Amino acid sequence: MKINAKNIFLVVISLTTMYSFSKGQTPVGGGIYSNTTWSLANSPYIVTDTVVVFPGVTLTIEPGVTVKFEDNQRLEIRQAHLISVGTVTDSITFTSNSSTPTPGIWSGIFLNECPNPIEFNYCNFKYAYVAIDKQAYDNDILVIKNSNFNFNYSGISNLTYAISGTTIDSCNFENNTYGIGRIIRGFDAIIKNSNFINNQTGIRAAQGIPIENCVYISNQIGIFRTGGLGYIKNCLIDSNSTAGIILSHTGDDEIINCQIKHNGIGIYDSLAYSGNKIRMNIIENNTIGTIVS
Repeated sequence: MKINAKNIFLVVISLTTMYSFSKGQTPVGGGIYSNTTWSLANSPYIVTDTVVVFPGVTLTIEPGVTVKFEDNQRLEIRQAHLISVGTVTDSITFTSNSSTPTPGIWSGIFLNECPNPIEFNYCNFKYAYVAIDKQAYDNDILVIKNSNFNFNYSGISNLTYAISGTTIDSCNFENNTYGIGRIIRGFDAIIKNSNFINNQTGIRAAQGIPIENCVYISNQIGIFRTGGLGYIKNCLIDSNSTAGIILSHTGDDEIINCQIKHNGIGIYDSLAYSGNKIRMNIIENNTIGTIVS
């Protein structure tokens, strides 16, 4: 074979391309036993087997990093700490490694008795079964801000009882089965300034959680409320095909100063004797405005 400058040039280009591609992927799996950083330089990280961050250890994910999960794999933070804080220009993305992903194809991020508050800021979550999941009844505190949840079975779920201080703020939930699957009672917990668009249910099984300044558009059900002692305030609830708000509980709850319009049913209060308060709202152009039964 005759070797010439053109052939050498093509070989060099080919090797450089292969090196650049391989250098930028980092497979991860198994236990993390010491403080670890997933860096932008080594992104994307491919989770080939479930990653467990063990007690007392911190995993830091740098802004701009992408984490891709093989089918059915997850990241577990086990009595450990996770720092996942992106920026407005360099968000962090958690998604599937499949070329044809479907909702629920990877398991999610599982928080298990984390001793320190965990913050997700400027993060994207796609195609998880439950993108942010939590061991029920653990005293974990979550702050989730400026983040997007798309094409998950559930964006967030199992935030149950001991969630004092948990905040969901300025997030977008679109094209999920459940934007938020299950969130129940917590002192100082709040959902605010967030958008729920084109989900099967925007928030399901929301009990005793204040919800304010949120938008629910084009879901089947905007909010399914299963417990009182909270409020829904200053929200736009528009064009939800089955119902804007369903109240199904026996505790006091309030719907205040909301615009509720173009829904199948504006408000369905199935337990009217419970003392729910519906006041100072605009309820118009729904197929049925309010059902009290």
